[in-house]
Amino acid sequence: MTNMFVVTDEAVAALEASVRSIAASDPISAMEHQSDHERRVREALSAITLPGADEDPLSSGAVAEIDVHGPEATVVLDPAAASGDLRTAAAAAAESVDGIEAVDVVDADAD
Repeated sequence: MTNMFVVTDEAVAALEASVRSIAASDPISAMEHQSDHERRVREALSAITLPGADEDPLSSGAVAEIDVHGPEATVVLDPAAASGDLRTAAAAAAESVDGIEAVDVVDADAD
């Protein structure tokens, strides 16, 4: 016997609203969860070793910023240090973190 479940758009919307409500009612837990994601993305990026590089991208300053919001991460690279290999490795490293579903790798704005 097979059990089948049908998930409607309304059910998904209700679940999302429930999660937002919990996050709003317990901002400390939401911030801790966010902080944990950012820490794990940072650890994944620091494990990158590129050929010819003496340091990982965080230590070298090639990664200028990491911004994590829920399941989305943005890795901001120093344009002077960003290579195609680093972009690919940074995206793969961040995506490898449980809970991260989307990653953008962008260059820092030149002010």
